[in-house]
Amino acid sequence: MHLQAEKCAIFWCELLRPIIFEEIEEEGVHQFLQQTAQTQVVFPNGRMAKPSLSTLKRKLKEYRRGGFNALGRKPRKDKGQPRKVPAEIMAKAVELKKEQPYRSHRTINRFLQEMYGTTVCRSTLYDHLRNAGATRLKLGITGQKVRKRWTADYTHALWVGDFSDGPFVMEGQEVLPTYLTAFIDSHSRYVVVARYYLRGEPGCPDRCSHPGSGGSWRTTGHLRR
Repeated sequence: MHLQAEKCAIFWCELLRPIIFEEIEEEGVHQFLQQTAQTQVVFPNGRMAKPSLSTLKRKLKEYRRGGFNALGRKPRKDKGQPRKVPAEIMAKAVELKKEQPYRSHRTINRFLQEMYGTTVCRSTLYDHLRNAGATRLKLGITGQKVRKRWTADYTHALWVGDFSDGPFVMEGQEVLPTYLTAFIDSHSRYVVVARYYLRGEPGCPDRCSHPGSGGSWRTTGHLRR
C-alpha cells in the first residue's frame, strides 16, 4: 500500500475504532456515526471538516468487506490524463510546446482556438505539459547566463582595460577630478599599467582611449616577469 493510502486507512480506522473493536453494540452504530458526522476532524491532507454520514457508512462497509487495506484511497486509473479536455487537444498542446519551447500558454491557446475552437486553462495546460516533459527546463531551455572568459595564447596578444572615476585631488589651489585606468595582460594576468590621471591633462585616457575618440593606447614598455 502506498504511504498516502496507508495514512488514509489509519485515519478512517481511528474514526471507526469504537465500531471496529466492538466497543459499541450493533444497535448503537448508527447513532455513533451520526455523532461522528457532526464532529470536526483533520483529514490526512490537513483540511479540517466534518465527515459526511454517507462517507462514514461507506467506509465502514468497505472495512467489513476488505479489512484495513480496503480503507486506503484508491489511485485514479486516469491519473495524469486530462479528464475534461480531449486527449487530441492536449497532445497538440504538447507538440506545439516541444516545437517551440518559448511558447507561453497564451500563444499555445491561440493555436488551439484556431484549430479546435477551444482553449485550456493555464493551470491544466501547465500540469499536462509538465507531466509530458514539455517544460522549458526539461526541453533544455534555462535562464542562466552564459559566461565566457577572455583569454589569449601568448603574452601581449590581448590587453583588457577599464576606466573609472578616481578621487578628487588638490592641484595647487584647485580641486580636480581624476581618472583611474588599468590594463591587464589576458594571457599572463599581469597588470601592464595602472595609474591615475588628472582629468583633461595631456595623455589622459579620456582623450586617447575612450570609444569614438579616434585615439589609441600606446605601449610604454615591455612586460617584465
